[in-house]
Amino acid sequence: PLPLTASPADAIQVLTHEVCHLKNRDHLWSLLRLACCALHWFNPLVWIAAAMSRTDSELRCDDRVVAPMDNQQRQTYANVLVLAAARRNAPGMGVLATEMDEASLSAFSHLALPEALPMVVLDAHFEKLHLDSVSIDNVQGAYLAALYLINRYHVQPGYLRSAYAIANFTERADGFYKAIRAKGLSPSQSLVHSLTPSEEGAYSDMRQLLLSGETPARCYFADNDLIAVGAMRAFKEAGYRIPEDVAVVGFDDSSVCGSLEPEMTSVHICKHEMGIRSARLLLELLKGAENGADLQVVPPRIVVRDST
Repeated sequence: PLPLTASPADAIQVLTHEVCHLKNRDHLWSLLRLACCALHWFNPLVWIAAAMSRTDSELRCDDRVVAPMDNQQRQTYANVLVLAAARRNAPGMGVLATEMDEASLSAFSHLALPEALPMVVLDAHFEKLHLDSVSIDNVQGAYLAALYLINRYHVQPGYLRSAYAIANFTERADGFYKAIRAKGLSPSQSLVHSLTPSEEGAYSDMRQLLLSGETPARCYFADNDLIAVGAMRAFKEAGYRIPEDVAVVGFDDSSVCGSLEPEMTSVHICKHEMGIRSARLLLELLKGAENGADLQVVPPRIVVRDST
């Protein structure tokens, strides 16, 4: 439901979303889902499919509403959705803030008041906002990866760095250079490639570098698995063998790491542990604990595979 305190501009955005539902004939799909669940009430797969279909229809409408908007308008629209959710039956909220900065997250901070909605931040931490959070030890993860490469290959590793600056990548850069300095090496001597933080973007960027005559380093640490996968594709396409010519370590230990050829070494973060810790923090807030910018850090570890 739309809050009674909503401004006319907010009301227009919510109504635009609902008009999208009508144009998509989602009311008919809703009846079909209801009929399927009534006829096959004993089949859990039908209930799961109905829930996924309902979620898909909401996301499709959101996409249509925000498509013509600029970034400021999209942020306002997101605020309206969160405010509406806060006044429903949700007891609390977890915000995955991987790519958010302090300014973006502050748009939600007013909800983390005792009279509104308890909130826990995942994968980021901003002390000024006084929000409990569960985050990755990015510095230690990158430090371990760079140290592993130095000890294994006895050379200074290169760095496949994200072209887009977010807090997590900045912390990983700190960890990488920390390992370089710890081994008595000069950070200025590290071969650094600034790549788009997506598989296709990193592949295209690295391919252009190699075509221009760039000679790769013996080994690399990448800010995330997507960058590492894209760069590996470009290396292999250019005739370099992995890991005989170029070794690569990613970060995230995503599911793609085990399906590559060769399988990719990566920094592992236990997302299950992050979920458990965030749920515990949220439960404490629901019991009346004060949101005091408590930070819990999940430790990383290296999962060694064939790319090194």
